Amino acid sequence: MTSSRAARPVVLIGLMASGKSTVGRLLAARLGCPFIDNDVALEERTGRSAREIAAQDGADALHTLEAETLVDALGPPEPAVIAAAAAAAVDPKVESALRGRDVVYLRAAPEVLAARIEHETDDGHRPFVVDDPARVLAEQFAARDARYRELATLIVDAGDDDPERVVDAIMDGLRSAPAR
Repeated sequence: MTSSRAARPVVLIGLMASGKSTVGRLLAARLGCPFIDNDVALEERTGRSAREIAAQDGADALHTLEAETLVDALGPPEPAVIAAAAAAAVDPKVESALRGRDVVYLRAAPEVLAARIEHETDDGHRPFVVDDPARVLAEQFAARDARYRELATLIVDAGDDDPERVVDAIMDGLRSAPAR
């Protein structure tokens, strides 16, 4: 990794359960920089989980807060790995904040992501997928995949369950991609 690339944030985007938090922690450790999880930062900022905000204030309010939290995380120029909330990356206000960043789309089929959610313990932070994860993720994939592709400087297949392999692919992609 070149020093110029290591000197700026790497942003992970993708649908929920694509591995942004898991892969982000591993990637930050490899790069020797901090990890910022948009969901955790949102909860620290508001004192409520994403699910609580969605239930109390609605999806639009949640997505606005997620986008604001992501823009704040992108403010400092210091290197970091940032896991963006799934809806935050598609907010128009975020686009300019992503310019000049390495934006990695962790792409996986919605049915793979739904299976991951169905096998995890409900920690209460994933809104919108309580009753029918497969349907919700299929709808979100259809609505967001093209936009994620436009924003990404690197697209990585996150469909298997080996986060180390995903990190290896990101590291290879960051090394070979032209600097932005």
